[in-house]
Amino acid sequence: MNDRYGVDPNAAAAVDDFAKLLRHFGPEHGRFIFDFPSDWFAQVRRHLIDKGVGDAKRLELTERWLRTAKRSLLPTKARYSDALAWAKNAENLDNPSGRIGPTGSRPPCIALENVLIDHEALPDCRGGHIRRTPTAYADVARPLMQISNKVVLIDPYFRFHEERPKGSGNFRRIDRYANSLKALIQVANVERKVAVFKLMVSRKSATLLGEAQFVEDYRAISSDICGATGLQVEHDFLDDRLGQHARYLLGNDCGLHFDYGFDSESDKKESSQHVEWIGRAALMPLLVRFT
Repeated sequence: MNDRYGVDPNAAAAVDDFAKLLRHFGPEHGRFIFDFPSDWFAQVRRHLIDKGVGDAKRLELTERWLRTAKRSLLPTKARYSDALAWAKNAENLDNPSGRIGPTGSRPPCIALENVLIDHEALPDCRGGHIRRTPTAYADVARPLMQISNKVVLIDPYFRFHEERPKGSGNFRRIDRYANSLKALIQVANVERKVAVFKLMVSRKSATLLGEAQFVEDYRAISSDICGATGLQVEHDFLDDRLGQHARYLLGNDCGLHFDYGFDSESDKKESSQHVEWIGRAALMPLLVRFT
């Protein structure tokens, strides 16, 4: 999952081809486009306008597809030289899932028209099974962090302490969730896109030692990682009466479903869980409810 493609800004011969391509991209598909060159969006826009979009209605539709394209763009540190052709520059991309160019493109670039007719050119990548480790969670969430200025983590089982044995009144600190949180906030801090990171947890599970202790633990983690970078951390509580069990990481117009949540094991362990990008029909009610 999280396949990343290089796409030549001049790959589409017409708006129709551009629209057909974008139907396969976006967070809900787990498929993204490198912002390469760094003004990729502006170059695509100029190219499509130069090709001629006809009447006002067609221009409006073109602008809508361009806005859709922005949801798919991920940054890259790959170097780009205006003195070289895009295909030559694309050799600098770090492990792309593919490179898509205009008619006449030669391997390793694939011509756009071939991508659109070959059902194996864009393999399914919406979900997968990842290891239950903080590192794996951070890696799978990175694209969401790169395109979202607000992130909401929802997990009714999230906690910093637990009672052992149950009913004993003896509480101990645990790191299984804290380590995952640290890894996710670290990514948010490094990418410098996220302005607000919010936890939505169960009051019953998360505040065994009181809300003040929960807040102290949470803010200590964010302070250690973020320092004075300005990332704002927030929290709120789920309605335990609703029996909420699903676990999500939501961003701007995108979201990941974690089948097992954010409980983690050592990076040396091999157990896994199913993680999947949420389709738009299921996503919209979640965004309304939690963001």
